[in-house]
Amino acid sequence: MLWFQVLFIFFVFVSSAVAEEVPAEILRRAEDAYRGGDFAGAFSVLSEIPGLLGVVPLLDQPKARVRAEIFFDLARIQIARKDTFRAKSILTHVFALDKDAAHGILDLSSDKALSQTRDGLARLRQQKRQKDLGGTTALGAAGRSFVLPGWGHIYRGHRNRAYVFMGATSAAAVYWFVSDRSYRSAYKRYRSTQISE
Repeated sequence: MLWFQVLFIFFVFVSSAVAEEVPAEILRRAEDAYRGGDFAGAFSVLSEIPGLLGVVPLLDQPKARVRAEIFFDLARIQIARKDTFRAKSILTHVFALDKDAAHGILDLSSDKALSQTRDGLARLRQQKRQKDLGGTTALGAAGRSFVLPGWGHIYRGHRNRAYVFMGATSAAAVYWFVSDRSYRSAYKRYRSTQISE
């Protein structure tokens, strides 16, 4: 029974390690095609990565981060081909896999298609943020901030402001506590002094 468990764990780790890697030959061919201006060829090479689009066992698929990088490059290639409709649908898939994606798996120099791909992802992030903000209310934020300063900002999606408010409130509370304790101690000493002192 122990051998079976060891074999199973080994299989899971080896499968996940293999699935994490994309063959270097495929990457080189895709990079060469892109640099040569053969965007259709680069797209077909990248889209044929084993386990990317076909039905394969879950352990044989590239991990979500690697898949996001591959799809990022596929969207970049579509933008370079001037096919923005397909690029937008691919970027939606990239955003679903990794909201913070900013680069692909290919080692390519910066170009106009790269900046447009990043702009497309930034628009998707902005749309998601606006959608999340649309699901909140000012009254809900005010109520939360009344209970705990900064909580309403988190509710509305303004994390940096929330941390500033929480930090300022915490600092004020600590200052008040220390000052109050110092005052009470000094007042107690004052009350206990004798007239002769």
